[in-house]
Amino acid sequence: MRAGTNLWNLGYGIYSNVFSISGDSSTWSALVPPFKSGQSTKASVPWNPTFLQEMAHYDTIRCMDLVSTNRDTNADWSTRVQPTVSPLDGSANPLGILAWEWIIDLANRTGTNLWLNIPVNANATYLSTLASLVFANLQARSGLTVYIEWGNEDWWEPIPNAAAKSLGGGDATKGTVIGSTTMFKAFQTALTASGRSDIHLVRVLGAQCVNTYLTGQLLGDLPSGGADALAIAPYVGSATTVTSSDFASEYQAVVSQVAAQYALTQKAGLALVGYEGGQNSSSETSAITDDPSYYVPYGQFLQGLSQYMTVFNNYMHCNGGTTGGWAAEENVGDVSSLSKAFRVHALFDWNSGYILTSGSVPSSPAAYADVTLPVVNY
Repeated sequence: MRAGTNLWNLGYGIYSNVFSISGDSSTWSALVPPFKSGQSTKASVPWNPTFLQEMAHYDTIRCMDLVSTNRDTNADWSTRVQPTVSPLDGSANPLGILAWEWIIDLANRTGTNLWLNIPVNANATYLSTLASLVFANLQARSGLTVYIEWGNEDWWEPIPNAAAKSLGGGDATKGTVIGSTTMFKAFQTALTASGRSDIHLVRVLGAQCVNTYLTGQLLGDLPSGGADALAIAPYVGSATTVTSSDFASEYQAVVSQVAAQYALTQKAGLALVGYEGGQNSSSETSAITDDPSYYVPYGQFLQGLSQYMTVFNNYMHCNGGTTGGWAAEENVGDVSSLSKAFRVHALFDWNSGYILTSGSVPSSPAAYADVTLPVVNY
């Protein structure tokens, strides 16, 4: 199992962690976007270099919040957010969406795999154009994988749920399968047309960690060979603030839920993956985020998940120093310290092999080190 991450919406306080440029509209309108047809000037590099380094330690970046999947009702490619529109432009971009070009660029510059959350109202032209953009511009490398997921948590998020019910004649579960498989076909067609054999496309069907009944319904509606993986979110804790002791006492029960889901996916011939998960604090202070007692149980949690999952995308990387929860570090750069961001340390140490898949988790993290980033030639 490899560890990936989710990133918060750029309007939620993380903009200055992610980018090194101003978020004002004039700065963004002057950017040279990547992948523009006939472009002779090299693309702008707006990213915070420290952010790129940290992202490069992950296997996968899931873009659900970056593209505001839960709130985006746009259906047409022609009216999508453009790459010269700032995520902080509340007038032109009220949902804080980051254009797809920058998301592809981020994967190229960090050597990570992409997990794309596709807006549920996207029409056929939108789907085929986005898929072609992705497959034409992702830089080739060993192990390159693209995960595709229709919407996000379609069983309860209002906009995805409404779209699923509409497609399913009132049955959101059936509609999720219809919406997902329609999108899967568009991406598979575009991948075939691209002629690329280096990209591993993983068609993901979203489900709920605690709800094996829902999984049974989804798998019952799914046509044979209709997906490659089932995705769940193994969150630990139900308190507003989940302390390290809470996490240590509760994570094993969540691993048991994952095991129950794995039994179902094995029968269906699907891989089991984690679209989100981790500590479930909705609000926490730096004393909790930087608690060294989190390191060992987080490593043990990853060991438990690794028995059943092929990839786990922690929710989420940073929160920009707000008191909002879920972040594995407050601000980009915290992990460079051995006295901060112990959940990020655990995730990075998992991917590096410092935390082994079994046996005792080290009592303290390895020192953070930069990695060599890919060379980008556009």
